[in-house]
Amino acid sequence: MQFEKILKELDDYLTENGCYSKVTTEEEMEKTNTSVKSKWQSKIEEALRMDLRTMLQNNNLQVKQTGSIFEIISDEQGATIFKSFFDLTDQDETMSVVVNLIVNHNNGFIYLGQSHTHESKYTGNSKTLERLFNTLKKKERIGNFFHTNLYQFQFDDTPPEQEPSSSRFASWLRRIFNA
Repeated sequence: MQFEKILKELDDYLTENGCYSKVTTEEEMEKTNTSVKSKWQSKIEEALRMDLRTMLQNNNLQVKQTGSIFEIISDEQGATIFKSFFDLTDQDETMSVVVNLIVNHNNGFIYLGQSHTHESKYTGNSKTLERLFNTLKKKERIGNFFHTNLYQFQFDDTPPEQEPSSSRFASWLRRIFNA
C-alpha cells in the first residue's frame, strides 16, 4: 500500500529533522504542524487516493481530499497524527470518510464521515459505496466509536448479489450437497 510507504517516509522525515524532540512549546508545535501539513498533504492525498481505489476495487471512484489535520503531539500518549477527510464519489453519489494515520506508530484507521454516520442502511445505488458503508458499519457499536484498521481493510471479492442465501432451506441444501 502506498500510504504505508508515505507514512514511513513522514516518520523518517520527522525523526531526521528532530521534529519530535524540538517541539517543547505551543508556538513550536504550531509551526511544526503547519510546516509538515503543507509539505506532506499532497503526498498523503495521492497515496490514499491510489490505495482507496485499489481497496475499494473501483478505478473510476473519485477521491477528493476535503481537509486535513496534522498534529505532532495529538494526545497524552504522544501520538503523531495526520487526519485526512475525503469525499468518495461513485455514480453521482458521495460518501465522506475519515482516514486517521498515526505516524509514529505506523498505523491507520478509516471510518465514516458526517454524511453517513447516523444512517443505519445505505440507500444509494452505488455498489462500491454500499459495500464500503456496510464494511465500516460492522465495526460500529451503539454508544461507542469504532473504526476499521486500514492495514486490515479488505473487501470480500464476492459481490453482494452473488453471496449464498442464508435461509434455513439454503443452509440445509448446502449441508446435504456439501456445497
